[in-house]
Amino acid sequence: MWIGFYTRAPHEMRKVPLAGGRPVTITPLDTYRNDARWRRDGTIVFATEVEGLFAVRDAGGEPFQLTTPDSGVGELAHQGPQELSDGRLFFGVQGLDGFRSAILDPDSGEWRVLPGDLGGSYVPDSHMLIGAGDGTWTAHEFRLGASEIGRGIPILPGAITPYNRGGLGQPAPLSFSQHGDVAFLVM
Repeated sequence: MWIGFYTRAPHEMRKVPLAGGRPVTITPLDTYRNDARWRRDGTIVFATEVEGLFAVRDAGGEPFQLTTPDSGVGELAHQGPQELSDGRLFFGVQGLDGFRSAILDPDSGEWRVLPGDLGGSYVPDSHMLIGAGDGTWTAHEFRLGASEIGRGIPILPGAITPYNRGGLGQPAPLSFSQHGDVAFLVM
């Protein structure tokens, strides 16, 4: 088992054995990156500032681009990639008009924005947890096969702080384990 991380000087993606040992460079990067997720197939998907989503094999190599924001429709960035149980990628699309969710088929390279203006985090049991503008997280049914989002039910009132709501409707940093544990940042 490994823990992945970024370094700033030099800009690199690295991994270190969980049991301890020396860090290993996965790939050099041209700038600092964020929002990385380690997939079951051995690729690491990560977001860039404005260039979209990229992936690299965890054994090392050159990153390859998965998505490019469409500036023609006001997209600014693709963020927060998460692997769905069927292998597709769920990610956020930050635009001039707010934050939405999208799904990418990494095999075909095709992706589409989901209906509505919801951005959020995928929960492994086929639900999404979405940040609402009033400071309340809402849970929405997510029908994985149809890629549809149901009506939300308020949970965790007051868990979203002004920092978490940060510019352009970006959802708060939130992560779920495969076992259903949740971690989020409150400032």
